[in-house]
Amino acid sequence: LLAYHSDRLEIQTDSSKDFTIRTNGANERVRIDSNGRVGLGITNPGDYYASYNRVVMGRPNDSGSMTIVSAPTFGGYIAFADGTSGNQAYRGLIMYAHGGDYMTFNTDSTEKLRITSGGFVGIGVTNPEFKFSWNDADFLIAMIANVIEIFYDNYF
Repeated sequence: LLAYHSDRLEIQTDSSKDFTIRTNGANERVRIDSNGRVGLGITNPGDYYASYNRVVMGRPNDSGSMTIVSAPTFGGYIAFADGTSGNQAYRGLIMYAHGGDYMTFNTDSTEKLRITSGGFVGIGVTNPEFKFSWNDADFLIAMIANVIEIFYDNYF
């Protein structure tokens, strides 16, 4: 059923029916099942693990993938929210910054881990200068040329 309202156009199905979008006649591309689960390239989103099946995408007979495209000076994001205001909208975050070619992982709305384009990993360090750096307010542990070094207070 197609319904027009002053503020929206609705496509409705019977309460027990799924909604599908097909191309080239019979090739199903999108399914929204009667419980609101979305399948992109998947015809049975409800069959996947219940805690993770609100949106299921892939190609069951091939490799699955997802691409996030953003401008060269911006970043791509996957945000985990527990609300809509303030930092509730991004309590957890995975970000790739194209301008600096680095990736960050945030928890509790704060960056916790960074991987640079040079392969340096920093935990609690936003600009790691070594292959592995870990900062805990009192000291820094760094791996330099396969040797672990521990720096106290001001680190150097």
